[in-house]
Amino acid sequence: VPQVRAALTALKEQADFSVAREGGVKREDLFAVQGWLPSEAAVDLKAELTARGMAVAVQSLKPGPEEEPPTLIHLPKWARPVDALLRMLGTVPGYREFDVSIPFLLALPLFTALLISDGGYGALLLLVPLLLYRQVSRLIGARFAQLLMLVGAAALLWGVITGTFFGFTLYTPLISVDLTESSRVFMMWLSFTLGAVHLSIAQLWRSVHAWPDLRWLTGVGWALFIWGMYGVVNMFVLHAPMGWNTPWPYLLLTGAALAIGFANPGRNIAKSLALGVAQFPLSMLSAFSDVISYVRLMAEGLASSVLAVSFNEMAFSTDSQLLTGIVLVLGHSLNMGLALIAMFAHGVRLNMLEFSSNLGMQWTGYA
Repeated sequence: VPQVRAALTALKEQADFSVAREGGVKREDLFAVQGWLPSEAAVDLKAELTARGMAVAVQSLKPGPEEEPPTLIHLPKWARPVDALLRMLGTVPGYREFDVSIPFLLALPLFTALLISDGGYGALLLLVPLLLYRQVSRLIGARFAQLLMLVGAAALLWGVITGTFFGFTLYTPLISVDLTESSRVFMMWLSFTLGAVHLSIAQLWRSVHAWPDLRWLTGVGWALFIWGMYGVVNMFVLHAPMGWNTPWPYLLLTGAALAIGFANPGRNIAKSLALGVAQFPLSMLSAFSDVISYVRLMAEGLASSVLAVSFNEMAFSTDSQLLTGIVLVLGHSLNMGLALIAMFAHGVRLNMLEFSSNLGMQWTGYA
């Protein structure tokens, strides 16, 4: 009976509203409009309409919890190049989700620099859009041209560190990217370290967003657990020490306790713990695979570096200068094209999948 009465009340309210609406709409001088607009535009809406000779009543309401308004993101000028990438991917965060534009902009050039691993390619990506800005902007858009310049600058800086330009090592590098054991071990360690930093930032950001709900402790727990998994990955892949004299087991235990204990906080502690335990195994495996997934930075960077060297060896193994030039141009063009594909296939993936999943992004929004 209470449910029927509630439904009857709702229907009466709906009927009264329909009468009022239809009565107003049938008069030419009276009408109502409802829709979404940015909060800063709502402040001056009444004054603007009044200035146009309209007698208006304006009511501004914040979106209700059950409503899903469109998402409008205001980026600072220096961060706008990443908008070209997000528009191309067609991804829009939900109204209550995170704006990941700036984290993407900071991480993507860094990851792409490691994927390219050649200062010569970086110089081309920087200088061609810079010197031919109008032509390149007309071809791919101004913001995407700016994004390529940022990626090129990062790749050029990494090339200076590794001493490699178009497959030639011009001087003794600070960091070598080649097939030697020491180089591969260091680059894998660097990739895993960047991965742990990247993923833990996502979890801590999610934790700050959840404050003061007790679920913020879950984010802290997963951030700690990811660093514990970082130790596990180093043990399996790089044969690094893993024992009670290292911090990794303690990070795993502390992180797991927080992740399980505060995943579903409630008065029924037993139920909360049971739900936390049930959710933990898949999330634990995901944390392991997410950290180890960053090894692609080492693998793709090493592949790009080795291909550049191989094309040089092929080119200079012939006595024909014409053939040498053709092999150099075609070979390095192919390698650079593969590096750009790697930027989308791997650099974007690490942001859109690993980072975003740890942040809890669903990408349910619309522009």
